[in-house]
Amino acid sequence: MNTAESRLAKTLFIVKATSFEQYCLWEKYASTSSIYNLTWAQMDGWLVTVGKLHGRSICISTRWVKIEKQLIMFWEATSQLVDHKMIENWLDEHFQGTYDKGLRRASCDANNFHHCVTAIKEKNAVDTV
Repeated sequence: MNTAESRLAKTLFIVKATSFEQYCLWEKYASTSSIYNLTWAQMDGWLVTVGKLHGRSICISTRWVKIEKQLIMFWEATSQLVDHKMIENWLDEHFQGTYDKGLRRASCDANNFHHCVTAIKEKNAVDTV
């Protein structure tokens, strides 16, 4: 069964970004860019309910892409009520990815997307050896 949780188990890196921030990153880093020229393939995603607070759902929007053949998840809190700790707990439960030889958690926000690019390059270098 293909779920957000099962796909997270295969994900290299997670990025907290709105859909507009993701678009801006695609514009800067994708193969249409004259600077970075990374292959970038859009995939589907899910609206995930990570929990409830006082009977109200706490939801995140998840969107996946493959960048240079690596699975990357973009996410953002989308419910009217947002509990960041509950979201962090759900992400911690379902994603344990690291990079920098296992020293750093494989997650960032849109402003620090260069960390994701570094992790992709690190993973691809290991895969080609």
